[in-house]
Amino acid sequence: MYIQHFIIAIALAVSLFSHSINVSAEIIAGEAVSFEISRDGLQSKMEQLATKPGVDLDSKAREMNWYQLADENIADQQWFSYLSSSYQGFLETAPDKLKTEIQNIINKENKALFNPQQDYSIEELNILILNTKGELRALNNKISKLESELNKLTLRPQQMREETLAAKQRLKQAKSDSNIARLPTENKYEYQAQQIYLHTLINALTAEFKKLELESASNPLKVQLNKRSLEEIGGQKKYMQSILEQQEALFEKLQLEKAQSLEDELLKAERESVKKHATIQNIIQDNIQWSRDLQSIVRAINQYDHATDKIEAYKKAVEEDFKNADKKIQLAGLNPLLGRVLREQRNNLETNKQQYQRQVDIADETGLISLALYKIELRQKQLNNIQDELGRQVEQVQMSAEETQLSAEDIQQIRRKYSDPYRQT
Repeated sequence: MYIQHFIIAIALAVSLFSHSINVSAEIIAGEAVSFEISRDGLQSKMEQLATKPGVDLDSKAREMNWYQLADENIADQQWFSYLSSSYQGFLETAPDKLKTEIQNIINKENKALFNPQQDYSIEELNILILNTKGELRALNNKISKLESELNKLTLRPQQMREETLAAKQRLKQAKSDSNIARLPTENKYEYQAQQIYLHTLINALTAEFKKLELESASNPLKVQLNKRSLEEIGGQKKYMQSILEQQEALFEKLQLEKAQSLEDELLKAERESVKKHATIQNIIQDNIQWSRDLQSIVRAINQYDHATDKIEAYKKAVEEDFKNADKKIQLAGLNPLLGRVLREQRNNLETNKQQYQRQVDIADETGLISLALYKIELRQKQLNNIQDELGRQVEQVQMSAEETQLSAEDIQQIRRKYSDPYRQT
């Protein structure tokens, strides 16, 4: 009697244990899978299959391929789930961001870039101008990135419709293939591996549908936030451009004042040189001419910088016009007449660009600057050995004038005139 109860208890325990295994195991095509359908589970299964003896190599390769494809499907499913979570979080926070008013955010650092009431030296202003231009380049880069992102967001709805249609077709085919029963002659293990692949593919496509749905809902909000960012950065850029204009205006003013002061000094030196010996007058006139040439070169370089800034600004304007023309052509769709008009407008941009470049030809100015700099460098080489240069000048003086006409003080003055001003030049 006790033996019978014991046997029944054992049988019941075995039955419950077997049932628990079947419940935990995943059912694919009506059969329980002996391993967990996950990336780790598939990896373990592939490692076991690789070392399993007595299996046909071709059959093993086909079975392994299905498991690898299933692993890729699970990775895609995880990625789509991550994106869905990201889009869901964005949909929850975006409305609050859009409710806030647009503010022209001006950093405290930018406000401290320039104070019109402060006295600046030319060197300080030059550094401030370089910093301001750096800030403007950074803002232009941000604007360029935002515009590129906006263009992608604008084109994204059509791409999502195409992706949704393609996913529907794949899902329909995967479900159809998963319902095909195994043929009697078909390898059982290969069939099960293929069914696991189809199972993971269906899950991945389902996750993709959810991702596309949430992305479609978030796309208009992203477009609005992108445009707000463009407006805010545009305000910062406008502010920085006004600062740069003030800095350059003051810089030009200080340069003119410095040039006028130097010219006054040169005129004074020229008047005082009338009382000097003829040789000393020539040296002073030479120094004055070099100083004036240097001032001309500085002015030419400033004009060159202004011309290059104008060309750069025009280049950006043309690029923006090209972008706008491309957007209009894309929006024109299949309208041949509108598309042809827009293409003609875009082609005219290139013609206008060439005409502008002909009007703003800085090649001649560049050549003149290079020639002037070459002359200075040549003279600088001659003055590297100041003693030889002084010796030649004194020799010329002694040959062209009597000793009574040129005193020792005059010769010493020649040395001073040659030593200091030319070294400064």
